[in-house]
Amino acid sequence: MINSDGAPVDTIPIGPSLGAWNGRFGHVYRLDFTGVTTDGTYTISADGATHPGSRSPRRRPSTRRISPTRSTSTRTSGTAPTTSHSAALCPGHLNDGHATVYETPPVDANGNFRGDLTALGETIDAAGGWWDAGDYLKFVETTSYVVALMLAGVKTFPAQMGPGSADANFTSEAEFGLEWLMEMWNHKTETLYYQVGIGAGNTTGTILSDHDIWRLPQDDDTYGGTNPAFKYVRDRPVFEAAPAGSKISPNLAGRLAADFGLCYQVFRTSSPSLADSCLVDGETVFGLAKTSMWPGC
Repeated sequence: MINSDGAPVDTIPIGPSLGAWNGRFGHVYRLDFTGVTTDGTYTISADGATHPGSRSPRRRPSTRRISPTRSTSTRTSGTAPTTSHSAALCPGHLNDGHATVYETPPVDANGNFRGDLTALGETIDAAGGWWDAGDYLKFVETTSYVVALMLAGVKTFPAQMGPGSADANFTSEAEFGLEWLMEMWNHKTETLYYQVGIGAGNTTGTILSDHDIWRLPQDDDTYGGTNPAFKYVRDRPVFEAAPAGSKISPNLAGRLAADFGLCYQVFRTSSPSLADSCLVDGETVFGLAKTSMWPGC
């Protein structure tokens, strides 16, 4: 590793390949940075040449680790995380507040689509929520799972995970996740949107994705200037689960309905308007679950 002054600070052995990420990225390697203990900006160099994909990863002292019970470091869209890391405090993904909705494209084995995405002529406010694990995409499926765990914990163990805990009260964080889930559900048109952003670009490489670059999240809204290759990094697409009023995949509908049901149980006294909205939305989403047998079953 090389510091910002160009001086080498550590030599990190590279072990065997752990396998392919996909057809485009054939090798994954594990690097151990624990030997670097000084705050700063570093560049990874291999065989004497800076790797073209390196994006100057930052290393912060171990004394400034995030508390696991208070961390919101994956929050996005204008919400500053409650950490002491100055580099992470900037709002990110503000463009999600006016995101365009697109048709889900057919993709190849690597997740790449042909040509370009097809806009459906609609924009929604998809701001808020949490980033996914390992990238900056946002998914209803993973968010609904996390919210369900938090709400179930608050409801069942209020002294450990709810208002009775001074150190690990997840109530407000669960509500933060719920607010984003409710943005992704349009109760007026009965439309569910399930994803924000793309993790793979097109087959020709003229459109790139979240997974193709290394950067801080606050850089996304202006990333690449006007370069069309990064247009879906700057203005992240939203995808709908099904046309308005249509049946929804049961894994999406079931989890979301469970979240809304738990929302009613947890907030019916402290926030009755939120609870009532969740109850009605949960009933509607549950009724739209596609429970009929799949063809060929």
